[in-house]
Amino acid sequence: MQGERVWKPTKFVRVNQRWRASRDPKELAISSRLIGDLMIRPYQKAIERYASGRLLDLGCGKAPLYGIYRPKADSVVRVDWGQSRHGNEFVDYVMDLSRPLAFPDASFDTVLSTDVLEHMRDPVLFWSEMARVCQKGGHIILGTPFLYGIHEHPHDYARYTKFSLIEQAKQNDLDVVFLQEYGGAPEAILSLILKTMDHRPRMCSMMGGLAHLLIRVPSIKRISRRSRKLFPLGYCMVAVKL
Repeated sequence: MQGERVWKPTKFVRVNQRWRASRDPKELAISSRLIGDLMIRPYQKAIERYASGRLLDLGCGKAPLYGIYRPKADSVVRVDWGQSRHGNEFVDYVMDLSRPLAFPDASFDTVLSTDVLEHMRDPVLFWSEMARVCQKGGHIILGTPFLYGIHEHPHDYARYTKFSLIEQAKQNDLDVVFLQEYGGAPEAILSLILKTMDHRPRMCSMMGGLAHLLIRVPSIKRISRRSRKLFPLGYCMVAVKL
């Protein structure tokens, strides 16, 4: 894997046995810390439970999840497109992810793709290619936002419900074994408010601190649990290749 010796945590950092969103504004916008803290929990859980063997990280960027999946994988291959805003220091293969992948069928035991699906112009092809390069009995680990603002424009094309994710998995001979929403209505509202404050970092930081306190309030936590299926911030899904 390219750049393995110099890799360091970027978007996510490890604190004891858990990972959280980075507090370094050079690695993650202040307004994205809340969603980062929420998404990393199911991502870590899914990777630690299901990642194994030869792992493909699709749309890897700076490989922010490398610290979680490296101990679980025998080998790692990382792919991203040439115009990635995150550079190519840790990219093994530069490929256009909107086209067929240059790997043989059943090349990988694990295919990881987080926060990439919404940027695909042809999601049907992307799903079929993930399934094609995944071997029988292997796992596809996928994450995607739902109630979240437009990002990395103009390459932000869609949002997907869990029903869409399940249907796409089924159409590609994949069986969903893990599907978790992260965030509920309170977190979605707070995240959208924070995103409107990107241009005022000090106020955004203060509001972000308040948001983290609010989502720990018992009554807010109850609202979040009750509303999560209808108003999720995003999803983490794992499917096994049949």
